[in-house]
Amino acid sequence: MKSRSILITGSSGFLGRSLVSLAPPDVTLHLVQYRTPIAISRSNTYIYSLDLADRAAVTELFMRIQPGLVIHAAAASSTSTSERLESAIVQATENIVSACQDLGAFLIHISSDTVFDGEHAPYSESDPLAPISPYGQAKATAEMLVRCLPADQTCIARTSLIVGTKPLDSRSEWVVKSIQADHPITLFVDELRCPIWLEDVAASIWELAAMGTCVPVIHLAGVEAISRYSLGLLIANYAGVSGRAIIGGYSRSQPQPRPRDLRLNGQLASRLLSRRPRLISELLAPDLPLMLEYGN
Repeated sequence: MKSRSILITGSSGFLGRSLVSLAPPDVTLHLVQYRTPIAISRSNTYIYSLDLADRAAVTELFMRIQPGLVIHAAAASSTSTSERLESAIVQATENIVSACQDLGAFLIHISSDTVFDGEHAPYSESDPLAPISPYGQAKATAEMLVRCLPADQTCIARTSLIVGTKPLDSRSEWVVKSIQADHPITLFVDELRCPIWLEDVAASIWELAAMGTCVPVIHLAGVEAISRYSLGLLIANYAGVSGRAIIGGYSRSQPQPRPRDLRLNGQLASRLLSRRPRLISELLAPDLPLMLEYGN
């Protein structure tokens, strides 16, 4: 890894915490948080509370610490207001890009499969962006801002649903708590994603960082395409709760359009990276028959 000074945004988030835990021991980490406090016992680590939408604050921090590598993992909830999406995703990314441009820092930008419309899967890295949700539109706008940097100065890493159990990711936690409260929930049987295990995507990002100059876009997703409904059943099995409260629904019945099939083609990552995503179905429910609609 060429740079020994690395800045990670969103370091208190689900992915950010895993990136910190898997960071090489010989690098200096600069961790940016927004509101959630970070508890880190690692040496050579510095923590900053910062609103990434504040251009002056971002510029001042970058000039002060002079990072050689930036991993932009900060994000917003997919249910955020349009104002929050604009601030936390679009404006924040614009400020990060500007600061990286000024310093010549290499940027790994974490993006999402929601930049696609869900009607032309499986998607390769070169497929045109066509978001249909406000969240996807914000992530697509952020990608276009990142592309303003020289091609050898950035890598856009698109991922899918990120699943973890220690602790549970927020979606999985919602499923488990809803079942425990005897509250029926509807999960779509016709909405497909390629979920990836938390440690697998974090390790792949560090492998990309070690490569230095990389491909402009790469898909980091799981090797199974799983419906929201099947994933919910797998999570329920892992947590030891009954999946009877999970009702199968149809995305096409929703008043607002949702991307239904967001399978990502991961062949480029399988060629370039040594890390292979593990099967979500085997990690969550090794003794259950596979409940998959399609293979990636």
